[in-house]
Amino acid sequence: MLSSLRNIGTALFINDLPKVNYIWIGTPSELSTHERAIKGHDIDGVLTMAAICKNPIIFYCLDKYVAHYKKIFSNTKVSVQSIESYLEKAVAKGLNEIREYVSHAKEIKNMLLQSPRGKIIDFVAFKELFVIFLLANEGGYTLDTNARPKAELTEVSFPAYKTFRFPQSDKNGEPETWMLYAPQESEEARKVLQFYFSENHSAARTILQAKDEFDGKEYSESYHFKVAGLLSQAIGLNVLNEDRDWFFNLTDAVATLRGIPIQKFYSNTHKHATTYQYNQKIYIKGDLSYPNRKKRH
Repeated sequence: MLSSLRNIGTALFINDLPKVNYIWIGTPSELSTHERAIKGHDIDGVLTMAAICKNPIIFYCLDKYVAHYKKIFSNTKVSVQSIESYLEKAVAKGLNEIREYVSHAKEIKNMLLQSPRGKIIDFVAFKELFVIFLLANEGGYTLDTNARPKAELTEVSFPAYKTFRFPQSDKNGEPETWMLYAPQESEEARKVLQFYFSENHSAARTILQAKDEFDGKEYSESYHFKVAGLLSQAIGLNVLNEDRDWFFNLTDAVATLRGIPIQKFYSNTHKHATTYQYNQKIYIKGDLSYPNRKKRH
């Protein structure tokens, strides 16, 4: 099964640098009426990165928003791609196992993004599913849209590694998923993808059977916790953490990565309401732009 994922992705390297991929699921932030929506959450980090990054940058979104984002990124190096089109191309190039993964992905997408679901935690669940499929399929980097280079930088590039990489807290070493890397034809990425859909992990079943923890308006706190940890658990159980130097320290809502000058600005809009009551410091409100970055018009 793992071997069937070989050589069906697009080129991993352009000018010898890996692709940097951003994925946004759901409505563009400037069009959203959600009470937790943060203007610029989807694009400000990407625009900041595009201005100084040497690597090619791909922005994946739902097909119905491709034209919207192409207009926003029209004067940048960012290439906007449809998630649905990417999955269809993978089916066309892949074998039966690929068709099975894409079939699972479509089933989950259709359930998660339609009313009465379509909550932020649903967007996160589908985003992480697409992240690991993309990495297993072709490799490269994936970043959350609120992960960006340090403000003082004027240039940044992302190197290639021989092994799968993930951020780890310098306090407990647990994997996080806001920035991931896989080399082309990564056996580790394929194992994570295979495990993600396996009976042992049952990520798909957890998501699809959420009706037991959904009252029509809100999911239970336990469901938020389970879904938010599905991909990190799959990584932790399938990727050795030796020789990985992506440790970060966390101050309030900002994680600073060592090794690559990247910071993650946690907004945690997908968390259950009770989490916000417990610790308001882990939330960011308002505009995510750097103070010294020119405002968008």
